[in-house]
Amino acid sequence: MTATQVLEMYTVPQSSAGTGRPTTLHRAYFWAYATALLLCWSPFKAIAYAAPLICAVLIVLASPTRSVILRCIGCVVAITFLLSAWLLFDRTFVITSALVSIVTYSTFGFLFIIPSRSVVSPWLAAKMLRLTVIAVGIEAVAGIIQAVVSWTVTGAFDSANGDAVQGTIYPYAHSDAGFANPMFGASMTLLTLALVADRRRAMSRYAALALGAASLVFASVLHQLIYLLVAFVVAFVIVRPKLPNSMSKAPLLAVFVGIPFLSLWLLSDNIGTIGAIVTDFTSGRSPRRSAIEQAVFTLPSEDHWMPVLGLGPGQFCSRAALISSGYYLGTPKTPTDIGYIHRVAIPEFEVHVLPLFRAAASVSYYGSTQKPFFSWLSIYTEFGGIVVIGLAWMIGSSLRRIRHASRQVDDRYPYFAVATGFIFLCLIGFHENYLEVPQAILPGCMVLKALAATLGRVRERIS
Repeated sequence: MTATQVLEMYTVPQSSAGTGRPTTLHRAYFWAYATALLLCWSPFKAIAYAAPLICAVLIVLASPTRSVILRCIGCVVAITFLLSAWLLFDRTFVITSALVSIVTYSTFGFLFIIPSRSVVSPWLAAKMLRLTVIAVGIEAVAGIIQAVVSWTVTGAFDSANGDAVQGTIYPYAHSDAGFANPMFGASMTLLTLALVADRRRAMSRYAALALGAASLVFASVLHQLIYLLVAFVVAFVIVRPKLPNSMSKAPLLAVFVGIPFLSLWLLSDNIGTIGAIVTDFTSGRSPRRSAIEQAVFTLPSEDHWMPVLGLGPGQFCSRAALISSGYYLGTPKTPTDIGYIHRVAIPEFEVHVLPLFRAAASVSYYGSTQKPFFSWLSIYTEFGGIVVIGLAWMIGSSLRRIRHASRQVDDRYPYFAVATGFIFLCLIGFHENYLEVPQAILPGCMVLKALAATLGRVRERIS
């Protein structure tokens, strides 16, 4: 049995008279996905941060199912309770920054309020994948054009040329000097991996795969390419898909092999910086090394409950803390307000993170690898070890479910693609605060959630 047959044989739950027709929730989820693509690939970053909320409202209005409503109420109650508790027991707790963190982490709030069983639908998966082909094709072509135009100025695809590859997030052929290039890379990676799960033998799909892979290399977000390679290997060990033995599967092998080889060929200068980065970290010169040491050793000595419960959302090195302090959208020397949100002083951030942030900004060749913040450090310091352990258990359980479901079919590449995307998402959280950037991860998470839910039901159906 193939994964395609699995999708075709599964009778969609909650459909009229058991016919398998799409429900109103399936249609609402598809249009929410289309909305997410439009907002997250737009050059308007403020709107992109609101994309999860907009998508959630769209689904609630279009299909107000009981499970979705109850989960929405549960989120509101839990957030209210937790923020009230932190305010009550911690006098230095900055509520403004905590409220900003609700927005930055809203991707996962949106994914939570939609039960996985509600998006089990071959119709939904197929519709989302067809739209993904179009989105990847458009954005990849835009990114490649930006790389070529920038190359006419720089004379090489290596070094900083890839910074100009930003798609329609920043529709110009030069860098925005911000986060548009990494956002392009993260979103394009997740969407391209989703196309691996599409088993249609269509030239449009093959073209989108090739263009998506090429744009990732031209974007030259080196840490993402490394994490993608690691995700490939780990997912291969977990799922163990059979190597392609026909022309229909050859494009998949071309993507998996082509990205590393193109990277070695075109990005030799960037790859050559890895040794210096590792040396800086191991020698203790890297601000990131200092931030980890402070989180592991210094903070627990100042607050004994911090390793367990954390300091509270938005109170240390998360994107919410950086934004609320004014130093992220401004500069480490000249903070700035954000619209109606005036910058605030966050005690732990000011003492421990800001000096390191300034140190990283003072070195011209330092990039995101040396910055003193990344998602998993933010989660540990702000939510505590209990949450980290819980997330680790959830990640392990999800990968086990993917592995068990893949054992029931012959064609395991869709499961391999979903596992790779899931692992990649977890890994980039070790590099920057990616998990707080809906513009980088929301569309990819939405399509991978629908694919994982639909493919994951095969075990129940067969056994």
